[in-house]
Amino acid sequence: MAKRSRASNRFAAVLLAGSLLASACGGSDGEPMDQSEAETQLLELAGEVGWQNDPVTRKANVPPPAKDLADTLPDIGEFPIVVAAQTGPNQVVAEVFVSTEKSGQGTDGWMVEVAESFNESNHTLPDGREAKVAIRSIPSGTGYQFIAAGKSVPAGFSPSNQLWIEMANVHRPMTAIREQTVPNVAGIVMKTETADQLRSNYGTLDTSTLIEAVIAGEVVMGYTDPFASSTGLNFLLTVL
Repeated sequence: MAKRSRASNRFAAVLLAGSLLASACGGSDGEPMDQSEAETQLLELAGEVGWQNDPVTRKANVPPPAKDLADTLPDIGEFPIVVAAQTGPNQVVAEVFVSTEKSGQGTDGWMVEVAESFNESNHTLPDGREAKVAIRSIPSGTGYQFIAAGKSVPAGFSPSNQLWIEMANVHRPMTAIREQTVPNVAGIVMKTETADQLRSNYGTLDTSTLIEAVIAGEVVMGYTDPFASSTGLNFLLTVL
């Protein structure tokens, strides 16, 4: 019945469009109309079609990844080793998952520079072996997923947020070396006119009033994937 009803609706719509076009292309005496007259009459007919402004707010429950997390992960090789260290009988190499804002290039690659400097120092362990570090550049959330799934467990993990460490620690016990290497502050950016409007409506603009505006449907917030992004995870937890 549903398929037949939809087909009937489409057929009726085609008939309506055809009648509008026929009305616009011919005058009352049946003579053809020129283009400007046809457009004018078509606009008049379209103006008689009723409409209403009734926006629909759609909400959906987004399920977490599949039960077997390892099946959803790509090959670890897709995330490059940006600082390599050759392994040998006289070397110990510790691979560290490092978030992308610290393992890139230039100002985003300061941990790369630190690791390279350490490797060049030829640090020797008490047993005589050389200690080396390998850095794998990988988003914080993706690194967490590899650890949680047990698909690839590094010797060290340096995400951009303590939350990932706490979550990973549930699956793989970890020893904290340092709780923070550098300060990292999350922020929210919006258009100036939007901020001014929210201040006008709520008297002030802070996280609390922003959440109220989101709940009220006055603002639609977009955020990055909370399964991979520290910013998305922070925002989602703040709203919840």
